[in-house]
Amino acid sequence: MSLTKKFERYLPDTSHYSNIVYLKNIDGDWYQQQSMFSQNTVKILYDDEGIIASISNDISMLYPEGYYVLELDEKTIINPDFHRVKNGEIYVYQSPKERVVSENKTKKQTLLREISDAITPLQDAVELGIATDEEREQLRAWKEYRVQVNRVDVELGLDINWPVSPK
Repeated sequence: MSLTKKFERYLPDTSHYSNIVYLKNIDGDWYQQQSMFSQNTVKILYDDEGIIASISNDISMLYPEGYYVLELDEKTIINPDFHRVKNGEIYVYQSPKERVVSENKTKKQTLLREISDAITPLQDAVELGIATDEEREQLRAWKEYRVQVNRVDVELGLDINWPVSPK
């Protein structure tokens, strides 16, 4: 079940209790609508941006003023830090900056692995005392490159100037 209209406060024509906040949407009173929800589901409140504000198995624990209500299978795992709601569906959300930072981390890890793979045989030759002058220079260049890549701040997003490989 999904209530696709936001809830707002109202004063009923006849109020049976004092100090009670009444909420309604186009479909009617919030407290009357609660009976339409299953007990074996997860209910969430979300705003116009799809940001999840509250999660509960118990519909009576939610206060939907200014929010929409969505009901999902009880086995649905929801993390408000990573999930949003769009068109009544849950989806994994990453901001554009988070996505770029994640891609930068992956690129940095990949480069560091490739650099280590290039350094290993050159380092072996030096340690065994059989390295040529060219191999020693390549080793120095690869190690310098590794330090430069390691210093890259992946949080800079698109503003990263990646070091140039010594290939």
